[in-house]
Amino acid sequence: MSDAVNLNQKDSIRTHVYLEAWLLKAKLQADQRQLATVYKILISKSPRQFRLAFADSMVVAAQKTKDDLLMGSAYLTKGIVHYDRKELKTALDYYLRADNYISRTDNSDAKYMVKYSIALTKYHIGFYDEAIALFTQCMKYYSEENDRAYLNTIHSLGICYNKIGNFDKCSLMNATGLKASEDFEIIEMIPYFINSEGINQFSKGKYYEAIKMLLKSMPTIKRKKDFANEATTLFYVGKSYWKLEQYDKAIGYFKEVDQIFQTHNYMREDIRESYEFLIEHYNNNKNEQAELIYVKKLLKVNQFLNDNKYYLANKVIKEYDNTKLAATKTAIEKSLRRKNNTKLIIIVSMSIMGFIMLYRYTIFRKKYRKKFQVLMTKAKKQPNTDPVTMMEALSDINPEVVETVIKNMQRFEQKKEFLQKDLTQVKLAALLDTNTRYIPKIVWHATGKTTIDYMCDLKIEYLIEQLKTDSRVRNYTQKALGQEVGFGSTQNFARAFKSYTGMTSTLFISELKRTLKET
Repeated sequence: MSDAVNLNQKDSIRTHVYLEAWLLKAKLQADQRQLATVYKILISKSPRQFRLAFADSMVVAAQKTKDDLLMGSAYLTKGIVHYDRKELKTALDYYLRADNYISRTDNSDAKYMVKYSIALTKYHIGFYDEAIALFTQCMKYYSEENDRAYLNTIHSLGICYNKIGNFDKCSLMNATGLKASEDFEIIEMIPYFINSEGINQFSKGKYYEAIKMLLKSMPTIKRKKDFANEATTLFYVGKSYWKLEQYDKAIGYFKEVDQIFQTHNYMREDIRESYEFLIEHYNNNKNEQAELIYVKKLLKVNQFLNDNKYYLANKVIKEYDNTKLAATKTAIEKSLRRKNNTKLIIIVSMSIMGFIMLYRYTIFRKKYRKKFQVLMTKAKKQPNTDPVTMMEALSDINPEVVETVIKNMQRFEQKKEFLQKDLTQVKLAALLDTNTRYIPKIVWHATGKTTIDYMCDLKIEYLIEQLKTDSRVRNYTQKALGQEVGFGSTQNFARAFKSYTGMTSTLFISELKRTLKET
């Protein structure tokens, strides 16, 4: 029956048919040895969720045989199932039970298989010195008996030496493994020794060499879909770049470690530090959104490790323990809520302000359109030239002087002499053939304006007429408009225009263009 299973091992359906027939036959014959054998094969051929039940059945059948080797093998197999389930303490308990039975036999292969399994579990638990002692025994045995097991043991020894800080011994193990892999022509192990030495170079502080070796080993590891070693490699490449202060490169690799956890649900005690670096990076960059994402992810990772019994009493307390992480998470969430509330207040405030501005602008347009209409229909105010009025108001000035100035004012306006640039009161007195003492009084009583307002208003009145009739002038800049009517500065022009019209020249021209377009 076992031959039929071996012949059809690539055909899973046919294999299970033979296994079920074999199992039924063994049960009918009450053949416990055959039952234990079938259950062991079923463990390797079945989905993970069924393996523990088959392992229990194998132990029950083996115990009935009273065969030390078979019972030891059953407990070893059950330990391996628990190890695969990341239940390390339970796995170690079953390995020790297996060792108790197998040590009574003379089967060396079984004895060293148990030793290797115990060593591997002690390594994962963190008892590196005890693991090294057991691996060393296995290495001596396998050097003569099993080439692949020999290479696996050397690889495990190198990792343990790295963990206890004996980096030179780790390098020696890796060099020995590389040479043996070539000698035995087991080339698939070569990248793993290169990878191990890459991690060792990181531990020595040789970060560029570490990156080179780790990246060299990566293609084979990816091709084998060995996501556990892939995650470890990504972590140490990222950590090397972090040590070299190439933070952006490092962050990319740490994110890939997270992606493997999200995809394959794989995490280890050491590589969880990826999340601490991610949190630190985004905290330093004041990116609270990203920091919060990785705080939450690290909490999830810690729970995963705890659920899988990776947190053990002898482990160093984490920089980011769950209490601190929870406090950090709460603080960031409060900060983000506060910022979001502030943004909301700003948006609402801006909306209200926008509405107010729109309302004020609407009122403003209505108000200035009325002013504009008045300006468009405004008749030019004529000077008060009534002789009786003038003589009464200006009794302290020679009447002939007053009469002369009034006539000169008419000429001044008709000839548009007010367009002269930088026209001052002194120049105006000269143009009106009088002195600066009389000018203010005569102009005030003739126009009701100061001398400056009189000159400025004449300029603005002239400009308004030009704007009404000349489309070219309507396209002038404010500076050009001021120069057109003789203002010395743009500021003086703007002030004079606003004073006369009650609006800016820009608004006046806009209204004028709109009005002309509608007509």
